[in-house]
Amino acid sequence: MVKTVILSFWLLVATLPLLAEVAPKMPDYQPGDTAIEDVVTPISLIVIDPKATDALRQKEAQRVPAIFRFDPTIADDAEIVMNKTFTNVHRRFMKELRDTFQKKKLTDQDFITPEFVELTNVFQTKNKTFPLTPDLVKLWAKGESYEPIRGELAKRLRATMSRYLLGGALTGEAKVGPLQTMVLKVSTNDQVITLAMAEQRGVRVIKTNLIQITKARLEVQKNLPPELQAMGKFLAASIKPNCVFDPDLTQQSRAKKTEPIWAADHYEPGQMIVKKGQMIDAKTKAALDQLKSRTAVDDLQERLSQDKSKAQAAIQELQAKASTAQLQAQTAKERNLWLAVGSSIVLSVSLVAFWRLRKPKQSFALATVEPHWEQPSGTTEAVKAGLIPHLTRLLKEKVVMRLISNRETLLDTQEAATLEITTLEERLEKIQAPLGERLKAYEKRITELEKELEAKGEENRELIKAKILLAKKQLETERNRNRVPWN
Repeated sequence: MVKTVILSFWLLVATLPLLAEVAPKMPDYQPGDTAIEDVVTPISLIVIDPKATDALRQKEAQRVPAIFRFDPTIADDAEIVMNKTFTNVHRRFMKELRDTFQKKKLTDQDFITPEFVELTNVFQTKNKTFPLTPDLVKLWAKGESYEPIRGELAKRLRATMSRYLLGGALTGEAKVGPLQTMVLKVSTNDQVITLAMAEQRGVRVIKTNLIQITKARLEVQKNLPPELQAMGKFLAASIKPNCVFDPDLTQQSRAKKTEPIWAADHYEPGQMIVKKGQMIDAKTKAALDQLKSRTAVDDLQERLSQDKSKAQAAIQELQAKASTAQLQAQTAKERNLWLAVGSSIVLSVSLVAFWRLRKPKQSFALATVEPHWEQPSGTTEAVKAGLIPHLTRLLKEKVVMRLISNRETLLDTQEAATLEITTLEERLEKIQAPLGERLKAYEKRITELEKELEAKGEENRELIKAKILLAKKQLETERNRNRVPWN
């Protein structure tokens, strides 16, 4: 019974005043407000300066190279497209040649006929993107191989596309960074690449080695021999970009390098944060917010310590009352035992006394002027025999009444103690009903404060982690010190 009462009371007291909101000690200032009083920090603060932090990070980000994807398989695709174009144009030309001359191969005499000249002019008009050079036409008309021309163009195409070719000029984040960039070789531009993979497989390349495609096309046309100059535009059109800027990987890389960089203001205990009448700016608000968060947690811990002390005192008082009730019950029990023993002794003594009264005594005659009269002995014995049962019954009734009275007193005492404990237990049970919800509300409040402190701590993660760890250790120490031993 006592253990149940103590447990219920402990659960009650542990959650009573702790659910109250921590009242703010200062107004909730916003940027642009005016301070209504001086604010001095009682603790050390390290407050992040957002603007200065952004400036430092942007400066550091310029030292982190941009990341580009290079896909060498695009050269294969470009060569395949060029070869298909050669094949398709050759097939169409040979069809028209057979339809015009009714034969598969021509001679040198056929090349100077008006029909051949008209054929080539009309065909070139229909296929403006493909250069129909005289040498190529004669090879096709004679049925000879045109592989030397196609092979030379493919060779120059691959040589050009082995370089890092950009689709245009670098702009924005792609332009920011040092002279070197990081180039990651991939099999397709759609391949999923993580930052860790990029850092492991990427190679450093000087920015000047990233060539714009327009420049590469001009260079390939310029370097063609005279007999292939007519094929220059066709070859240049076959060149495709194979190197692209990866903004996501670049942003991740720069964020990783700049995330540990912070610009902070240090406030010592007793230092003024804002003066009365001063306008609140972003920097000041950050300091006030951190001070409010830190003091809210400290206040909650202080209240927890005070309320645990009160709970300890209340539990001790309850234990004392329970012990008193038990002692009273034990005392009453012992008293009744002694009364029973005493009554037994009195009864025994009375019985001995009555037994002695039953013995005959010597009679003395009275010397008077009256004549001597002697009472018969039979009459005395008869009187004694009649009185002894009556006296015995009276003594028994007195002892029994005393025992009944003591028993009633003991029952009243036990009933009063039981009633007192039962009443206290009923009161605690009535209050205990919302304990679960109130305990959850308290835990939720603690969690919210820790999350708020953690959100502020994103600006200085290591400092806040250390503070939270210290607070948790202090709370656990306080719990161990105030833990109540159960009987």
